[in-house]
Amino acid sequence: MKTAFIGLVFCILSGVVVGAERWAVVDEEKAPAVPDMLPLCTDARRDVRFELKLGVRPTAASPAAELFRDLKAMTDSPAFEFVWTHAWMNPWAGDGDKRFVTNVNGRIVAKPLSEIRLTNRICEETGVAPRLYYSDLAGIVGSWHRDEYYDINRKGFAQVIRKAWRDYRGVCVFSWHMDHPCTTNGFYHASYRYKCAEHRNVIKAILDDERWECGLGQIKGPARKVAFASPRHWFVAQLEEVAKFVNSLNDENGKPIPVIIRYPHEMDGAWFWWGDTWCTPAEFIALCRFEADTLRRLCGRDRILFAYDPDKCWQELGAPDDGKKNFLTWYPGDEYADIVGFDDYSIGLGNNDRDADNKEKETIRKLRIVSAFASEHGKIAALTETGINKPTRNDFYERLYRILTADGVRVAFVDTWGGEYTMPVKRPVIVESFKRFLKHPEVLTKRFIKSEK
Repeated sequence: MKTAFIGLVFCILSGVVVGAERWAVVDEEKAPAVPDMLPLCTDARRDVRFELKLGVRPTAASPAAELFRDLKAMTDSPAFEFVWTHAWMNPWAGDGDKRFVTNVNGRIVAKPLSEIRLTNRICEETGVAPRLYYSDLAGIVGSWHRDEYYDINRKGFAQVIRKAWRDYRGVCVFSWHMDHPCTTNGFYHASYRYKCAEHRNVIKAILDDERWECGLGQIKGPARKVAFASPRHWFVAQLEEVAKFVNSLNDENGKPIPVIIRYPHEMDGAWFWWGDTWCTPAEFIALCRFEADTLRRLCGRDRILFAYDPDKCWQELGAPDDGKKNFLTWYPGDEYADIVGFDDYSIGLGNNDRDADNKEKETIRKLRIVSAFASEHGKIAALTETGINKPTRNDFYERLYRILTADGVRVAFVDTWGGEYTMPVKRPVIVESFKRFLKHPEVLTKRFIKSEK
């Protein structure tokens, strides 16, 4: 087994929108000097035209390239990092996660690193911490919450990312439960679950730059006073804020802190507005390339790795836009993906042992497909989401271990969704099983010291 593994870790970014003025999304005078940077939008109603070029890979000596190298080595080994979501940051706090900021004369200011403590219930109970950790861009960019919410989260989350990187080279993986730009005011459920019959295919509207206003709805309070001129303007504004956030992530020496961004995920299911039946595979592929090209231009080549990860609805490997429902049907191409994986919450489910065994075998079959593809195409493989989903059984972690150590399965990391999906405290049998799982030599984590700050 490998004895020294990555000190780098990864963060999946996907989008950020904030700022006191909705249209002056980025201050051009303060924007970092990045080679080949696209002009930033300062007028929401002007045409936005991008020359979309082939995705640019990280430079050989960049932090992102070093992160890729380390995670690829992990993929090629029998060991894997155990990760969980929202380990340090809570993007769903209704008024923002205020633990990492303070109010100074009416202004939100990030606390110094010396006052940031990285801890949670799982760490306290098990004595381990994740070297990779998930959070969500929906907590730092969007139009559904008040601007103060995004301001609190952006400043606090940036300090957490710097703290984790400084202390143990921890890296954040960003999912992006992206707002629906047509969400109506007062829609209280998660904005990414909103569906709009009038504008069913928002992805096509973004790509074609259809002109209709959007982005007015908020979860509470009055609607926004100024609309985005089109879904494309709305999406570009999100990407500009993501880039602004990513470009702010530097260590004490000014060197970039790498992050990993998941493209809109679980697109093979129909529950998200970017998913199956809501756009075509070709349109989804074009959206991913739009996202990557824009962020790579705005952030340079040294900061971001991108992850592609459908749910488990697919059947075979397939090919991009193959007209079927396969793993590669929505794949943006090798130049646009560094990490490949899928989400699977079927592990440990079943009315009886036979049913649970069949689900386990199917997960192994699909992980072998992904592992082989990653090996052949020079990618990092992962089980990008799983977890204890409404448990009726107690053997989730026994099954997860068998799956990840099966012949032909090689992944760099596995993520459980956190909270009860990782450690259901009301199920002590599962908690003890979890602790045993963490002791396996293939399962890699960071030792957690309760007094560390």
